[in-house]
Amino acid sequence: MLKSTLNLWWTPLLSLFLLGATSLVAQSQQIHDLTFGNTIDGYASTGGEGWIQNPGEVEIFRFEVTVPGQKIFLEWGEQDPALRQLPIKLLDPWGKDLFGSPQVVAAQGAGGVKDVVRQGVYEIVVGSEDAVVQGRYQLTVHAVDWPDVFDLPSAGILAPNLPAKGAGIIEAPGSVDTFLFTSEEQQQFILEFQHWEPGLLYVDWSIQNQLIGTLYSGNIGTYEKRIFTIQKPGDYRLEIGDGKDAGTGAYGLTFRAVPPPERFSISLDEVIELPMSDDGSGFIEAEAAADHYIWTQHEPGRVLIDLVDFDETLLSCQMGLYGPDGDEIFRPQSFFGNDPGSIFLETSGTYTLQVGGNLNSGTGAYSLRIQPVPPDDEFNIQIGQTIEANADQVGMGGIEFPGARDVYRFEGVAGQRLFVQLLSSVQELGSMPWTLEDPTGKELFSQCMTCSHPDPVPLLENGTYLLRVGGQNHLGTGLYRFKITEVPMPLIYPLQGDRITVLPDQPDMGAGVLDLPGEVDVYSISLTKGETCHLKMHPGSLGLDWKLTNPYGEVVFDSSEVESFSPKPFDQFIGVEHTGVFYLQVFRTATNRIEYGFDLQILSACLDSTPASVPSLPSIGFLNWKNGDGVQAASVDLRGSVGWDAGVSAMDLMLVMDSSKSLVDSDPDRMRLEALREFIDSLPEQIPLQLGLVDFDQYANLVQPLTASRDAITDRLEDFDASGGTNIERALNVALDELEAHAQEGSLKTIVLFS
Repeated sequence: MLKSTLNLWWTPLLSLFLLGATSLVAQSQQIHDLTFGNTIDGYASTGGEGWIQNPGEVEIFRFEVTVPGQKIFLEWGEQDPALRQLPIKLLDPWGKDLFGSPQVVAAQGAGGVKDVVRQGVYEIVVGSEDAVVQGRYQLTVHAVDWPDVFDLPSAGILAPNLPAKGAGIIEAPGSVDTFLFTSEEQQQFILEFQHWEPGLLYVDWSIQNQLIGTLYSGNIGTYEKRIFTIQKPGDYRLEIGDGKDAGTGAYGLTFRAVPPPERFSISLDEVIELPMSDDGSGFIEAEAAADHYIWTQHEPGRVLIDLVDFDETLLSCQMGLYGPDGDEIFRPQSFFGNDPGSIFLETSGTYTLQVGGNLNSGTGAYSLRIQPVPPDDEFNIQIGQTIEANADQVGMGGIEFPGARDVYRFEGVAGQRLFVQLLSSVQELGSMPWTLEDPTGKELFSQCMTCSHPDPVPLLENGTYLLRVGGQNHLGTGLYRFKITEVPMPLIYPLQGDRITVLPDQPDMGAGVLDLPGEVDVYSISLTKGETCHLKMHPGSLGLDWKLTNPYGEVVFDSSEVESFSPKPFDQFIGVEHTGVFYLQVFRTATNRIEYGFDLQILSACLDSTPASVPSLPSIGFLNWKNGDGVQAASVDLRGSVGWDAGVSAMDLMLVMDSSKSLVDSDPDRMRLEALREFIDSLPEQIPLQLGLVDFDQYANLVQPLTASRDAITDRLEDFDASGGTNIERALNVALDELEAHAQEGSLKTIVLFS
């Protein structure tokens, strides 16, 4: 009885529940007919299509497929973020979900191709009763045409409607262009997209084979030109387009077969000049085509590879060398790089020199020289011996083959100083290198043979020294002469005083004279920080260089490193930045005996104190401009001027003003001229005073000779221009010449330089 009562009570409730559920489902479904190519746009719709307005709402779109094997492309457009996890289904006429597993909008991306094999009515179901989201979306269903199939033209050029109508155009989302071609074994191809419309940016390409599947694939927008190798012979297809992107548009590309390498057998028993004949050597006929030059190396040895000439179109063509096992002997490098030069082949076997074979190689002619390099010629010599062509031994004093070397052995003793001097060489040797090594293998110098003489070399080891002449990568040939001379230890001559003159055998025997190649005279000078050295070599002091070093051994000035309009920079003002003993070294660079002389003047620094009898003089503001910095002001008190003492009764002052372009750019307000005016106006009246004015840029002009008229100086300041370089040396010489010619007798002579 209880059971019957329960049944009667349950049945109405269950019926009511089922009835209510059926009513809800019916109310939440929106069914629409859909045609291919029309877009469901919830952002433009007022009737509900593409718009989930209520939680649990479902939209069903029905379309009919009448062609067996039809492909469709579902293109998802804009969608509200809330709908990204909204469930979707694609149901065939029997209700089977063609997605195969539960899908959501976000998983579809931009869309994709689906095969709808059967004819009938299909449904796209968007949403579910359990979904609680709302929002709008866009969806288009496209009927995908069968692939356009073309035979790949022999030239490999594809463009819109080339080689046939429909080629080079992706007309609809999911469409594919297929190009058929045949490949030989190990065939290489170059694929290059010449252009494409923006709609194809994310569309894919692929190279496929019916048995192997996809060999290569990529994205049109990110693709970079490259070479592909197809290993096996057979029929292949190049496909443009895919089922993953809705992009459409026109494109153009080239898909070219690379000719197989041309192989040439050569023998290195003698020099090989390429091209050898009209056999195709020495010519690259197509991009990425390669020439292989193959020879057998019977024993280890050096080979010289010299790229003699090539057409400008081959600038990017590469050349590489491969050994018996296929390993790289030298990595392929472009023609515009350095020649491979001399290469040591460590093992016997077959070697291959490859020319070309790279992308963008260009086409054109080239010429090569390949030859074996003979072993080093070795000679035993002695210090003091002159080495010249075949003087003592055959082969001495000459490079007979490009890349060959001569090696000279001699015995040296620790403590010796040697000067290695090139006496002569033929022009064809060019910048041939030479290197001196001590018994431990340490390089004592390595430089261009004809560039400059090496400094005298101190020997630190007892034993056999090696002088190597020539280089493995140097192609010059010809004769040369040189001599190795032992150089005596330099004598040091102390110099004293503010004005010093050095002449042959003055101040001591041996000074001012360099008898031997590589000989050095050294002069010691005590200097104080702030002083200035003025060194001026006498006329006729040619064939030498000089160097000044500070107490710490640092080079302050080296004449061999300074370019000058004069034959040598032998008239220099040098500021002193340290206190202590400086060394002036004079080197012989000529081959003959040299006699020389020079004047050295020490210009004192400003004194720290001023005698009480000195009349009061003003201070002057200097503009000290540094690149990248602002103007900095410094103050110099002329009461501590050079050489001032109580007996001075007159003063001659040369004002040297920098008017170069760079300084004027740094001082557009002409502050330095105002400072100079103020300085002149404040000069004292109680002593006889003459002023002179020098203006300099790359030239130097005596604007106003020494005069007692101060107005004459200030009036000329307006004449200063703003151009040119900065020749301080010439300006100081002009000022010194004016002081020497027109200064008052017994006056204090001073130069103030603004720069």
